[in-house]
Amino acid sequence: FEGGNGSQNNPDLVKTAKQLARIAYLGKNNKLKNDIYFKQVADIDLSGKNWYPIKGTDQDSYISRINYDGNGYDIKNLHISNINQGMFIDCAALFAYSTGELKNINMIDVNINAADSNFAAPICGYFGGVMKNCYANGKVKGIVSGGLVSTFYGINGTSANIIISNCRSDVSVNGDCAGGVTGFFADGQIENCI
Repeated sequence: FEGGNGSQNNPDLVKTAKQLARIAYLGKNNKLKNDIYFKQVADIDLSGKNWYPIKGTDQDSYISRINYDGNGYDIKNLHISNINQGMFIDCAALFAYSTGELKNINMIDVNINAADSNFAAPICGYFGGVMKNCYANGKVKGIVSGGLVSTFYGINGTSANIIISNCRSDVSVNGDCAGGVTGFFADGQIENCI
């Protein structure tokens, strides 16, 4: 990374597509610690890559507190297809699962074609944390598809402090269960989103 130690006060700094992919690599190999913080410091273009979703370690994937501040920069051309060929279970998104804080993320020209995936969305597949000031455009296809997150749900029955606020989606969404912000809403709050 460009600097940082992964703490809240000194987050790991993400500047390039290679560094963003390193986060996914660490998660895939069970080396991404829980409650880690990242901050983006430049626009990132993922053209030419079939994205592998970022996840926590296997034992805590559903409750992983991955915190990411996009810092107002863009992540462009995220592409996911062939979800069953090496992807993480059934999530097609920038993040597979998170109960952390995802903020100031701009996903531009997303193209997710994951018709066999339960959870498909630009930012997060299965989300139970805090999301604010995020934006996405492009197209998403999956079984449960959302314009920002696929499934918005309290992890382990907990709904305290679960919120999506001040976010916008211009994503074309296609799925059996589909929505402009989230494909499936079970718990939490959505405020000031279009």
